[in-house]
Amino acid sequence: KVVSTVTGSAAANDHFGAAVAVDGPLVAVGLPADATDKGRVLLYAALPNGAWGVVANIQPATVVNGDFFGTAVSVSGETLVVGAPGEDHASAGPDSGSIYVFERDASGQYPQAARLNAPVGGLVGGAKFGSRVVLRGDIGLVGAPNDSALATNAGAAFMLQRKSDGTWAMTTQFRPPEST
Repeated sequence: KVVSTVTGSAAANDHFGAAVAVDGPLVAVGLPADATDKGRVLLYAALPNGAWGVVANIQPATVVNGDFFGTAVSVSGETLVVGAPGEDHASAGPDSGSIYVFERDASGQYPQAARLNAPVGGLVGGAKFGSRVVLRGDIGLVGAPNDSALATNAGAAFMLQRKSDGTWAMTTQFRPPEST
C-alpha cells in the first residue's frame, strides 16, 4: 500500500530509479539519463511531519553528455557515493568512468568531497568504473565490469576508503582469479 507519493518534474527517458539507495532517513535516487545522459541524483529525506521531501538535487558541473552520473548510488550516514561510468579520461580513454563522493555539511547541503577514478594503470577505456558502488561507513567498493586489464571485459573491483585526514582514496584492486 502506498501511503504517500513524492512527485516532481519528469522527462521522457530520465530513467528515474535506475539506481536507488537508503540509509535511515535518507534516500538516493539516480537519474543517469537525465539531461542528455549527463545524469543526476535526487536525495530525499524524511521530514518532521512524516512526509518525504527532496533535500538535494546533485549534478556536478563537470559532468557532460554521456557520463551517466547516477548509474550507481550508495548512502552511508551522511555520505553519498555516485558512479559516472561513462566519464572519459585522457589517461585511460573513453568510458573509463569515475565516482563522486558527497558529504553533508553543517548547513545541510551535500557538497562534493571527492571525484576519483581508478588508480593510474588500473583501467583502460571502456572499463565503466563506477557502474556499481557500495559504501559502509568509511569503506566502499566500486565496480568496473568492463575492465580488460587481464582479459577482455574480465572486470575488476576497487576499494574506496576515507583516510584519517578525511580525504578519500582508492586503496586496493580486486581482479578475478585465473581460471584453472
